[in-house]
Amino acid sequence: MNKKKPAHRPLVADRMTVAQRVVSATFQGPLPPPTILRGYDDVVQGAAERLIVMAEKQQKHDHEIQKSIVKNKHRDIKRGQISAIMVTLTLAVIGGFIAFTGQPWAGAVIATGGVASIVAAFLGTHKTQQKNKNPEKSLQKPADDI
Repeated sequence: MNKKKPAHRPLVADRMTVAQRVVSATFQGPLPPPTILRGYDDVVQGAAERLIVMAEKQQKHDHEIQKSIVKNKHRDIKRGQISAIMVTLTLAVIGGFIAFTGQPWAGAVIATGGVASIVAAFLGTHKTQQKNKNPEKSLQKPADDI
């Protein structure tokens, strides 16, 4: 059995150079840049106009939703304030009535408890709003923990 040796390849082979170029583009916003819009129009006549109309409708819809959210938030805040006033006044009247009927300490506790609960709720809301305004401060560690 004769085994043939593989043909010897030269050390320097023909070299082929391959060049590759990757181009990337990004854009931000509801519409692509004008050059890309023209490309859409080249493929489908009127596509660019349809995309612009779609973006305008979406923007109008987003504005309506934001307006509705703000309106509902203000309505809820107003309802909360009116409810707090009603509870406070009710407890003050009940506390006054109890104090007038001969139980001054019980009346004072009920009336003061109503006012104190409203003040505590206000202070708790105020602290939450301050944290939301300054989220970086709530994430910072105290100096002795570092």
